[in-house]
Amino acid sequence: KSIYVKNGGGSLPLHYVAKLPSTFSANSEGYGSQRDGPEYFFTITDMLIRAYPQAVIVKNDLGATPFFNAVLYDADIDIWNMMLDRSPENAKTDNDRGVSPIAAYWN
Repeated sequence: KSIYVKNGGGSLPLHYVAKLPSTFSANSEGYGSQRDGPEYFFTITDMLIRAYPQAVIVKNDLGATPFFNAVLYDADIDIWNMMLDRSPENAKTDNDRGVSPIAAYWN
């Protein structure tokens, strides 16, 4: 199952879905589709978390959890809430540079 496989930077698929901002939509090259948007990413995120619940606390090689990515890349607030519901400690989990998700949001 590919949901358990990390890439060369230690990221899981959940790290990537979390990086897609709530404003994401298809571009002129056809990347994405009409269904892309907050509801679509909410569904995909939910499926990934249900299949691999521990993924919400897995850090990549930079020390970022999927929640950290969601905050940093301005994912929809419902994505944040879904991850915090599964693992509230994500709100206080710093990356390897000592940056918290709250600090990342404000910068």
